[in-house]
Amino acid sequence: METVNVLVVSSKYTPEYAGSGLRARRTYARISEKFPVDFEVLTGSLAYNRSEVYHIDGHKVTRIAGKVFSSATDEKRKKGSSGIIEKFKNGCNYLAEAVLTWRYLILNIGRFEVMHIFGKNWVTSAAVTFAKILRKPLIVELCNEAYTPHHYEPFFFKALLGKRFPEGASIVCISEMLRKVCEEHGYKENVWCRPNPIDEKRFFIDRANKSRLRAKHTPFNDKDILLICISKFRPSKNQVFLLDVLRRLPDEFKLVLAGPLAEGGPLLARDRRYLEEIKKKAAESGLEGRVRIEAGFIDDVDEYLKMSDAFLFPTRLEALGTPMLEAISCGIPVIANRLPGVTDTWVKDGINGFISGLDADEFAEKTKKAIMIDRNSLDGAREKIISRCSSDLIDRRYFDLIKSAARRGRDDE
Repeated sequence: METVNVLVVSSKYTPEYAGSGLRARRTYARISEKFPVDFEVLTGSLAYNRSEVYHIDGHKVTRIAGKVFSSATDEKRKKGSSGIIEKFKNGCNYLAEAVLTWRYLILNIGRFEVMHIFGKNWVTSAAVTFAKILRKPLIVELCNEAYTPHHYEPFFFKALLGKRFPEGASIVCISEMLRKVCEEHGYKENVWCRPNPIDEKRFFIDRANKSRLRAKHTPFNDKDILLICISKFRPSKNQVFLLDVLRRLPDEFKLVLAGPLAEGGPLLARDRRYLEEIKKKAAESGLEGRVRIEAGFIDDVDEYLKMSDAFLFPTRLEALGTPMLEAISCGIPVIANRLPGVTDTWVKDGINGFISGLDADEFAEKTKKAIMIDRNSLDGAREKIISRCSSDLIDRRYFDLIKSAARRGRDDE
């Protein structure tokens, strides 16, 4: 079978942390091992502002990063700084990175049959425009909460090319919420709604090693009831709320907050302030002995889940939340904020956890109920989620999608 060459265009990519970039890397690492697929990566960046070419896992990565105003973000504009000034800055940043992206694509696009886009920023936006002009087969992955599936494009491009994706483009949604967003914008065909894949070889029930893993990663012991939240430290993830929850639980309940922290870029100061807020609140609440905070990328997420009694997911905004699925796969109950079309799709009350509002009393009560869920129920929930989210099943579907897109491109030549 002929090898399909794919250009993966990601808003961020390793070593910069982003859920979408990490999934792009892991997805194509698996697919290229199982099927005749080769790939190269084109990525943007938030943390870095210097273009660079490097290699990850033996695959070439080209980073496009050349913002004129490195501190400009859409978030600042929305929070009330001068709209005109921020729009001007963002327009300059778009043009600077779009030109670099188009130059790369003009020089290299003949080597790739399919473009697969993960996330949204100026680089991915410019790649979408380029795919429209050249009618390049396109797969668009919606990875984050959004009100539109479309990427930013200046008015004159939308007027000339239309705002919709190229005809025949495939859209991948990671939640029902995003599928509904696609429907609201007229996309009903070529939309695949699927969860993020779970590596069943890593995320499985392993109660026999629970004590050993707890001793390896924490100061807590078997008498403790260990709660865990694994998520990037930023305000929308709402880890600080869990300190209020912990105060309402008996002393034997302990909490681990773990996850990456921004290493650079315009949001670095915000996220570091947020982490300090969590630490300060833990100290002022007298919870320091009951809370362990680990700021950094967690390589062995599976071990952290397997050592726990419950997974807490208080996020305010989320497109899916892969650790939630991984926890269920490890037989760990989940207590999650109620996000329609996201958490309520996977967490079923009394079966594999509970859905709660962001009220500390309610969240605490449901946490106490969750740890009492019967093991047989948790085991059954694990089997059910693997039957839908297994990486083997999803990778096969991805390969079919990639083959179909490549075939469509060859037919158009």
